[in-house]
Amino acid sequence: MCFSANGSFGVAAVLAGIGAYSVAQEKHPAHRMLSVVPFLFAGQQVAEGIVWMTIDHPERHALHMFVVAAFLAFAVVVWPMWVPLSLLLGEENPRRRKVLSALAWIGTCVALYAGLTLIRGRPTAHIEGHSIGYDYMETGPALVLSLYLPMYVVTSVVPFFVSTLRRSKVMGGVLAVALVATFVIKRQTLTSTWCFFSAILSGFIVLGIGEHHRLGAKLTGRRAAT
Repeated sequence: MCFSANGSFGVAAVLAGIGAYSVAQEKHPAHRMLSVVPFLFAGQQVAEGIVWMTIDHPERHALHMFVVAAFLAFAVVVWPMWVPLSLLLGEENPRRRKVLSALAWIGTCVALYAGLTLIRGRPTAHIEGHSIGYDYMETGPALVLSLYLPMYVVTSVVPFFVSTLRRSKVMGGVLAVALVATFVIKRQTLTSTWCFFSAILSGFIVLGIGEHHRLGAKLTGRRAAT
């Protein structure tokens, strides 16, 4: 969570529990990549919890810089690549697979650019109100950045509206509303605050995968009966 170290660690524990259930529940093998997302969120929240603990301790500077990079790596590198690819693996509709495949390639490009920016930008963290804000010493050309931001949204949110996974559109709606809301309300701490709201996605992933598996099992049973 973005409000305190204890909050981050507490939510990480809850997300780890959700992740354990998500991985253990019955599902199609193609949904395994999507099912571990709660674990990734848990790891990210642990990273930000350590950011809180080290932010005012110069003697822990090396650890602080590492966890800042780890937190941002998930938010800006892993997420735009993981979302379209994990949904592509579980998609059965040929047309939607083509769209998700294109989004996965775009997401890879977005992730590569974000990774380079993360390495060159030497990000730092600071307390902004009751949240943590992240700044880059170098952000690259303004034109490239203006193209990166919409592409990040496209690859992180749109795949949920393309996918036929149960509740996927609800997941996309949650992310879209959270992104807009946090940009308006907490613009300076957008990354941290949005990731707090994004953690809600974990529950919907568990529900969506479970419902999709049960529906598929019913259809298979009906076909076998006929």
